[in-house]
Amino acid sequence: MNAETAPRDVIFSRAVIFHCLADATAAVAAAKGRPLVLLSAPGAAGYAGPDYLKAIADQAQARSPQTEAVIDCGDDAGAAMAALRGGWRRLIFSGRADVLVKLVSIAAQTGASVEAAAPPALDLQDQDDPARACADWIAAASEVSPDRAAPAPRG
Repeated sequence: MNAETAPRDVIFSRAVIFHCLADATAAVAAAKGRPLVLLSAPGAAGYAGPDYLKAIADQAQARSPQTEAVIDCGDDAGAAMAALRGGWRRLIFSGRADVLVKLVSIAAQTGASVEAAAPPALDLQDQDDPARACADWIAAASEVSPDRAAPAPRG
């Protein structure tokens, strides 16, 4: 999926980096049914594992069908392949360009997509009040027209 083919609500959805189920739950609750991207931490596919992260994402998506889950595989092609086998539909891979091309081709065969960079996102790791941080982050998105949306910092 790219800017030309993605639905506008996906492109301009707020992304939130989750580290655990509590983070994902706080983000979904704050979104209040609006489109949301749940993004795993950078490289999390390699250390947390695609299956663990998928279980969290699936629980969050069950509460909010407008939520899209994205797994960050860093530069680990093996983790990206495991994520595809595990049913992930959208991946971030920041490794070598020639490997990215191969992963994009493999993903396309299953209807998945692989991107080279993560969207701007709020990282909940060091937030004292994740629910409040998510509410503020998501509310700020609704105040900006998609035609004028500016990227926000990752953390």
